[in-house]
Amino acid sequence: MSKYSAYRTYTEKCPYCGAECEADWVDVGVGLVQCGPFHCENCHAYQLASYIDGPEDTWTEKERQTGWREPAKEKQITCIGCNKSPNEIDEYIEAAKIYDTTPTQYVIEEEGTYNKFLKNKFYCTSCYIKAGQPLIKR
Repeated sequence: MSKYSAYRTYTEKCPYCGAECEADWVDVGVGLVQCGPFHCENCHAYQLASYIDGPEDTWTEKERQTGWREPAKEKQITCIGCNKSPNEIDEYIEAAKIYDTTPTQYVIEEEGTYNKFLKNKFYCTSCYIKAGQPLIKR
């Protein structure tokens, strides 16, 4: 058990999804100093700092109100054959659970046909087989 367990009370709620958020802290001898922004593991929003994230006039209205970067919007990708997104295909939903990621992110990182034929497109397994398993461009 960590001798710092008493400090685990330093959390904040995400202003976008309500999840419990944590930040990195350093013990400086007389207490803790926050050394990184609060960040949300659920939606990936994070606390903004003007000296790192640019001047406040470049932030969205919602970001100025909350002081947090809005969650990133996931890239929209679809299968060339069935036009379904990874979020609609069971094989990617199951694989994403195993790798603790989203179905879209799983396809971007692991699917060999992603962006090989068309930008932001991939072949799901059944469509790839139906298409005759075309050779991937090099």
